[in-house]
Amino acid sequence: MNRYFTISKFARLRGIDINSLRYYERLGILIPAYTDPHTRYRYYTAEQLSILDMILLCINLGVPLKELKAYFDESGRFQNRALFEEGKRRTQEKIRELQGSLRSIEHTLTFLEDTGRYTQKNAPYCRPIPHRRLVTAPYRGGLSDINAMETAFASLNTYARERQLYPVLPMGILNRFTGGRFLRAVYWEISEPLSADERIVELPKGSYRCVQADWQPGEDMEVLLHRYFDLCEGDAVLVSNLGQSRLEPETRTFELQLLVGAAAGARQPYAGL
Repeated sequence: MNRYFTISKFARLRGIDINSLRYYERLGILIPAYTDPHTRYRYYTAEQLSILDMILLCINLGVPLKELKAYFDESGRFQNRALFEEGKRRTQEKIRELQGSLRSIEHTLTFLEDTGRYTQKNAPYCRPIPHRRLVTAPYRGGLSDINAMETAFASLNTYARERQLYPVLPMGILNRFTGGRFLRAVYWEISEPLSADERIVELPKGSYRCVQADWQPGEDMEVLLHRYFDLCEGDAVLVSNLGQSRLEPETRTFELQLLVGAAAGARQPYAGL
């Protein structure tokens, strides 16, 4: 038995737990070289260390262990180049995701810092807001139906993440006034889209007339919008959460935003509603 390592000694050679070796055995990717038929003790050989190293490499590269068998050719030789190429692809994908997350964090920190200068304002004010991209979805549910609204936001968030649009704060409701009524869409602001998407609405940089208003359950938001703004055909008002993590109609303070000035004539950004 001198040519064999016990399972505990074999595990210590690579600093892993014996339960990991048992798991690799169940997967069929590292079978003990010998199992005592009486004691059921498992033994491994030095040659099997190369297989264990490939398993640990898979783990480091993020390649599922169940896919390891695919990297052996018909003669049983391990195709390590193919594994490294797959590891490179997965690593590049993780880097893209981390870069997107970093942009989202920086975007949100900027939003929170900027919004902090406009909290607790009791009178209408003008606020310069840079160019924004929103990912949107039409919303036809009731404005007091919290469950329907939260479901719409959650669904839109999932849609954006699946397409690497990186939804960030703020979120809210985009209301476009047309034909004497409002067309509504829920939205998440996005930090930087990686590709074009039909649900993305571009809002130009400009000065927005803003009002902070409390909206209580049961209150008609359309009445609220008409109370503060003299709306014209094609105008759009954003109902934005004011530095909050969520937008819920439970006696919360929202910021109503109406684009004013020369840029207000650009109706095209709202055409997607």
